[in-house]
Amino acid sequence: MTEHRDRDLGAALRGLDVPEHRPEFAAELERRLRHRRIRPRVWALAAAGALAAIATAVAVLAFPGESNVASAAEVREAVSDGMGSAGSVSGVFVNREEANAENRWRFVVDESGSFRIEGLGPNNPTVLAYDSKSNVETWSDLGIFTRRTGLAPGIPDSAPASWVVQRGLGAVVAALLAAPDAAVEEITYSGRAAWRLRAPTGNAGEQQLITVDRETGIPVRDERLRNGRFAGEWRIDDLQVSSAGATGVFRLRPKAGRQQKTYDMGFRRVRPAEVEGAAGYEPLLPTWVPDGYRLAEVAVASSSRPTGSEQRQNPESRKVVSLRYDRGLDQLVVTTRRTGSDPSRWADPVTGSSLQVRQPDGVSLAGHQGRLVIDPNSVPHVWAIAGPLVVTIAGNLSGAELRRIAASIQR
Repeated sequence: MTEHRDRDLGAALRGLDVPEHRPEFAAELERRLRHRRIRPRVWALAAAGALAAIATAVAVLAFPGESNVASAAEVREAVSDGMGSAGSVSGVFVNREEANAENRWRFVVDESGSFRIEGLGPNNPTVLAYDSKSNVETWSDLGIFTRRTGLAPGIPDSAPASWVVQRGLGAVVAALLAAPDAAVEEITYSGRAAWRLRAPTGNAGEQQLITVDRETGIPVRDERLRNGRFAGEWRIDDLQVSSAGATGVFRLRPKAGRQQKTYDMGFRRVRPAEVEGAAGYEPLLPTWVPDGYRLAEVAVASSSRPTGSEQRQNPESRKVVSLRYDRGLDQLVVTTRRTGSDPSRWADPVTGSSLQVRQPDGVSLAGHQGRLVIDPNSVPHVWAIAGPLVVTIAGNLSGAELRRIAASIQR
């Protein structure tokens, strides 16, 4: 019988005369077994030879009834790996709200931050592009050509409008963080192996069905159900992921005779050593960020548009310092700005006061009490009033990572 065979095989393996494992063997084995469950191709390369045979036999004996379906936490890790290792992502972004017709855009997003989004079909003439080298966003729509310069490195200020990443991929990561126990199914989507997760959105009676491509770790569909009925979706068709950066036209030129508008958003790039002189104060900066992130951009603005919602805006932002750290397509943005004479007027700069989110958790930042927000309706973030400064830390990171970044910020 099978149980006798496994017992006899286990006894034979245990009777082998083998040297003691090195101290780190158990941790390495667990790591490899974990990646075997969620990244079969990686396991096949890493576990060649005799070590693979022994490790697999031990796994069968130790976990005879274990399912190979990944957990929500493992899917989130795969998404983080996919976003962090991608040099560029392209495809067709499709959005549909309830019974409305689909809107479709062809897009390419580069790890440098550059992107191009082009409407498809006669009723969708919009073309939007951003060139990260020049920090210029150009937008052509219905005979009007708009140019935005002096853009912020990221949220909560006037950053490039890469809503394919912000609304799509980033929102999925936030949902996975907010629902660590979501049920996971293994499915086939568009002919490719995928995971599908069911998670609450935080709104009454509403759920998300999130589909993640298994090979690349890139989310490809986010469907919303309200009281069990379809309420909208976005999806990515014709997904293409490359480890290399994208090549393309990331800066549009206006056609002759077209009406043109230019807006300066007020941010100027500076070197890290120049921040204090440009801002007029010593900013609160992290001394730790997660592995793989690198400082990609530092910018300062004397003033910028108010954060918050239209119903209740925060005071105008003054003396803003914004730092962006990149890891592939993932971004981490840390900002500081003056509170002004009345710090009590400030609400969450990242979420906006009109958006209902779960009750935030407390977090310590530079000796002050901050708030940690992990909610599917918002980018994961921390914000705090730290003396005369408002501080934000925002990115597709776990609560533990955000807490550690906040704890590393010292005056």
